[in-house]
Amino acid sequence: MRIIKNQHFYQSLKGILITFLVVAGLISVTSIAYATLYNINTNDTSVAEWESQGIGVYQTDDTGETGVDPHDDIVNTWIASGPSTGPADHLYFRMETGGDPGLNTNVGAIAALDCNDNGVFDDFDDRLIVRIRDCWDGTTNHEERNAIAMGDQSSWSALGPDAGQTVNNYQEWGVPIDSLPPDDQTSIDCRGQVDILFYTADVTGMCRFPPSQSVVIDQTTAGNPWTGWNIPSAVEMQAYEANSISTYGILGTVTGIVALISGVGLVLLVWWRRKLMA
Repeated sequence: MRIIKNQHFYQSLKGILITFLVVAGLISVTSIAYATLYNINTNDTSVAEWESQGIGVYQTDDTGETGVDPHDDIVNTWIASGPSTGPADHLYFRMETGGDPGLNTNVGAIAALDCNDNGVFDDFDDRLIVRIRDCWDGTTNHEERNAIAMGDQSSWSALGPDAGQTVNNYQEWGVPIDSLPPDDQTSIDCRGQVDILFYTADVTGMCRFPPSQSVVIDQTTAGNPWTGWNIPSAVEMQAYEANSISTYGILGTVTGIVALISGVGLVLLVWWRRKLMA
């Protein structure tokens, strides 16, 4: 009877210790994933920081589609939030095209955010983050332009020349997170999990007057183009700012202690089990 009781106690304690180890591991992984932010500079004539920080490709696209000029043909796209020190106050984008330089005149690289989460990316509530390498007004004026536009292109506002750059066949651009809804024009909250797709488009209508709608040239379609991205909310940013160092330090310490105790406990439990069976 004692052996049976010891067996039940052994199995129960073993299960508890293993559970603690698994939970500690999950907490550790979740914390690391949430805290992954990056430093991106959209005005330094380089995109090397994406590789040096190990930022993986977000969406890819088939190349060589019929009728698509290589300069406007999407190859790969990336997304990152930053800065690495927190809180995350910017959302950054990168696009690789098949030709150098990337984007022809009056062609834009666009990251479309489905802010109202209905699977459509051109509603008033949605946002288009636009990068135009060469915006030509039809006369003598050529300029680069970075902007944020309503999804239906009913209005847009400039983000400034430092918000984006062209480096060979790469476009790199960004948007302040506080420029996204909620705002005074919509009740939609474009934070949290948001679906994002990329496309290139003829944006002549953004460069000339009167304005007109852009026309899609190439769009990410390989795999799942509606992949989501977690854009930090104001609450999350404030919490991260206040606790980014202390919270993760304490959580890491506690997680490490739990894992250590559980590991030592399992070793002692095995020793105790062998001693009883001897």
